[in-house]
Amino acid sequence: MAVGNEIGSDRPWLGEFFLLAIYDRALTGPEVQYNLAAGNGTANVGHLSLSPGTDIRLNSVRGSGVTDVPPSLRVTNVGGEPIRWTATENSNWMDLDMNTGLLLATRSQPLQIQLDPTVIASMAVGTYTATIDFSNDTSHYGTSQQRVILSISEPGSPSTGNRPGPQNTGPTDLSVLQTTGGMTITQDGTVIENVRIYGTVDIRANNVTLRNFVIDAGGQPYAVRATNGNMGIVM
Repeated sequence: MAVGNEIGSDRPWLGEFFLLAIYDRALTGPEVQYNLAAGNGTANVGHLSLSPGTDIRLNSVRGSGVTDVPPSLRVTNVGGEPIRWTATENSNWMDLDMNTGLLLATRSQPLQIQLDPTVIASMAVGTYTATIDFSNDTSHYGTSQQRVILSISEPGSPSTGNRPGPQNTGPTDLSVLQTTGGMTITQDGTVIENVRIYGTVDIRANNVTLRNFVIDAGGQPYAVRATNGNMGIVM
């Protein structure tokens, strides 16, 4: 990208840039008109800058409040003259702690997103998008929008991955299992694997590993028990 009215080394650009703004949206009609009519001295006008500017994503569980803390926003006047700004939301579950203000040149103002836990708790499972429109009411430079995306899931449902169950845990090949009865393990570091156990397992040692096994304790109240406060048991 080349910026300036001259390109090349024989007639280099000798001016001075105050601000270069690249938008990820089309400019509004008033913004285009201001750009065309600004003329000389536009470096001194006020210009509104918003951060973070990227989408804010929050998570919640149906029937309860939001589990994420929304980050702070910040509006800054990166220009040379004071500006008055306003913010407008389109959601009933979100608000700002300030919706208007005056920013002197180079000054900034932190803003906090405020969530309504009662409204959010009543919302159905799904994804909701709210927008906050920030307007520079003085020079109209920097008018922008902030999106806040709220995802509500069912209680107890994992956000990623699968729950453990017979389809993804346990022995993958039952034919390799050797049948054995119940046992008491007293040797540290014992590894028991590839077995089908009929009975109970009492662990009285440290660093015991049970893997790739199926156990049927019959009518006993437990299948595997560690009674001596042993450590490092892996199943």
